[in-house]
Amino acid sequence: MTQRLLFRKILVAHDGSKPADRAFEKALALTILTGVQLHVIFVAEPPLFAATIHGVVHFKETTEKCFKNLSKKLQDRAERVTVRAHIEYGRTVETIVEYIQNHDFDLLVIGAMGRSNVFKRLIGNWCSTAHNLARLAPCTVLIVK
Repeated sequence: MTQRLLFRKILVAHDGSKPADRAFEKALALTILTGVQLHVIFVAEPPLFAATIHGVVHFKETTEKCFKNLSKKLQDRAERVTVRAHIEYGRTVETIVEYIQNHDFDLLVIGAMGRSNVFKRLIGNWCSTAHNLARLAPCTVLIVK
């Protein structure tokens, strides 16, 4: 009987936050246990209206420098596990969902961003990136607190 892995490719959505770091640690532990591929995506949302072309260029240069630092930090933490890091530009939820569809991921791991009870009562969870990804992603989603 052939053994089928539950997951073959794991994608971690990372924005540089502490919840995203915790999500990366959980995904890394799963990768070490199962030997599956580990990918990290960093989505940069360009400003809607740039005053000058210089502003756009500066945004891209700053974003790529931040991405390189983050991907090096994550690879150093992973030690012997290869972390495939990707940068994409666009709206966060839509970009991640499309990336999952185009690259056949089985599991998306994301950090939960804590919000106060007052915020939840006034605004609701509809605006949460984690909530929207859990609703729209075409694969299993693990939200790490």
